[in-house]
Amino acid sequence: MKNKAISIFVFIGILVMISMVSISSTVGARDLHDSQDSDAGCELDFAGSARKAVKLRKPGQHYRKQNDGDPITVADFLSLVCGLESKVVKPVPATRPMNVEKLEVTIDAFIIAMKQDPDDDFHIQIADEPNAAADQIIVEVPPGDPYCDARQNAHQLFLDDGGGSLTKHVFDSPPKVEITGYLFLDSVHGQTRLCKNNGGRGMHINDNTSHVKGLWEIHPVIALRSIN
Repeated sequence: MKNKAISIFVFIGILVMISMVSISSTVGARDLHDSQDSDAGCELDFAGSARKAVKLRKPGQHYRKQNDGDPITVADFLSLVCGLESKVVKPVPATRPMNVEKLEVTIDAFIIAMKQDPDDDFHIQIADEPNAAADQIIVEVPPGDPYCDARQNAHQLFLDDGGGSLTKHVFDSPPKVEITGYLFLDSVHGQTRLCKNNGGRGMHINDNTSHVKGLWEIHPVIALRSIN
């Protein structure tokens, strides 16, 4: 009888230990995920106001896909947007996308530089060549759950390149990525010469000059992945 009682206590003790390990593992996994989100800033709120509703369009808009969804280049993108000026509504609406912006675009390019803007978007400059002097466009990844996977992937590429400050990070080894998002006109910086004038946008890299072309962006980015 005594042995039976000891066996029951031992069994209960084992169950308690298993439960504690399981709880600890679950908490650890949750803490790790929360930490990853925090590093990438997924939990932040978008702090901007200019054309906010357009910048924060959610995935799944069912827009027409440029090139049937197949990736284009930065040069292709610039060629595309240089034919759109006549389709831009003046003044550009602040609270809704123009019809011309209802377009999903996928681009294969190299990330030249990135930073976290004051509105908490990831501002990323991409080019067709891993060269800071190449023609570049801006793509932006907002904070928030709908964009978190893309944001975490961008942040991991930043870490893989050595990390440092997100005030401004120029990649030593620009990674090649596939980026998908919605066409956006950053009209706050200008409403004429839209594919030529960059409105003072873009980081100055090496030669103290911005190589960003035009006022068109991909914003928001809804997917970003590394490719070979």
